[in-house]
Amino acid sequence: MKETTDIIYTIIDIETTGGKFNEEKITEIAIFKLSKNGNITKYHKLINPEKKIQPFVEKLTGLNNKMLENKPVFSEISQEINSFTKGCVFVAHNVKFDYRVLKKEFSRIGIKFQRDLLCTIELSKIVFPEMKSYSLGKLVSNLGIEINNRHRADGDAEAIVSDLSLISDSNGSLIFSLHIPDPTVEGSPLFTTGNNTIRITTSPTNASVLDPGESSAETNYLATGYQTNTQEQTLNIRTPQTERIQIGSDQPVTRLFEVDTVLDPTTETRSRRIDYYDPLAQSFLVERDQYQDGVFITGGELFFKTKDNDVPVTVQLRTMRDGSPTTTILPFGEVQIDPAQVNASDDPTVATNFRFNTPVYLQSGYEYALVLVAPTEKYLTYITRMGEEDLILQSVSNRQPYLG
Repeated sequence: MKETTDIIYTIIDIETTGGKFNEEKITEIAIFKLSKNGNITKYHKLINPEKKIQPFVEKLTGLNNKMLENKPVFSEISQEINSFTKGCVFVAHNVKFDYRVLKKEFSRIGIKFQRDLLCTIELSKIVFPEMKSYSLGKLVSNLGIEINNRHRADGDAEAIVSDLSLISDSNGSLIFSLHIPDPTVEGSPLFTTGNNTIRITTSPTNASVLDPGESSAETNYLATGYQTNTQEQTLNIRTPQTERIQIGSDQPVTRLFEVDTVLDPTTETRSRRIDYYDPLAQSFLVERDQYQDGVFITGGELFFKTKDNDVPVTVQLRTMRDGSPTTTILPFGEVQIDPAQVNASDDPTVATNFRFNTPVYLQSGYEYALVLVAPTEKYLTYITRMGEEDLILQSVSNRQPYLG
């Protein structure tokens, strides 16, 4: 809800060609913008309606088609009106008529026009309930407001804003809104909260002792407010130290191993669980003594014997439980390698590089598994396992750095 101190009013009056309901066209528009500090800005235009003006309307307003034939049509000034009234309350005497006609003009050119409304007829009925007529002419006459150019848009609109003084009803009751300015703005007066007294006088100096013929009125009001406390909080984020390390052993390759088939095309970037499969996996430990704060893994190298030219291979980092890989993939710990990026060779000398989309954090003291999966049986990859003969050196591998 908009605070009352932020409300800006646009007092609007229009003249039309007359005619059937919703077929009227605007011939003149006047807008007075009343800002929250009391300043008034005027906008006034004569408009070519591109339609014949009814004879009785010509006599009433003095406007005719000859006077308006060289004036802009509504579509040419629509953006000016829309911009001038944007965010303002639409005020008019019998606001339903002016708003309906203006809204219809906008709809004809494909623009939606929507404003909050305030009708000065309805407002006058509250302030002056004893009046028999609330027409603009009767109202300004009873209030002693001078009006020039009657039945023209600028004259009628100006009459509504010409007198901003406070006027009581016949019983001496006065209804008005008091807008308390923002106390944080320099120069604005401060108002204490709680029960207070407001006093209004006819004295220009607000004298406590009035001269004969002057008057005053006072009443109590309740002022409330809110105290806002702002706490600044600083978040320190440690920049990860990226280190390229080889996970596993530096032993030579000993045999070929087929990648088991997995059909799971879904890719996510958060920790998730997948159905159980038995893919190719290599477990490893992030040693606490060497990496007390954990490590970030950015990628690695793989060695393939053969590949599938149509199906990619997926590399995953999974958690471990009881010495076996789980089905939980670490956040950002999954990447696909397209067949075109896979390097296959008859000996394990040509590497296939892979990189995760973002560094993957591994906690210190935890086991993890590097897993390869692909929905095909055409991938063959080189691995090293203790007790088997090395393919190149023709010797038996007899070292295993970590049991897993």
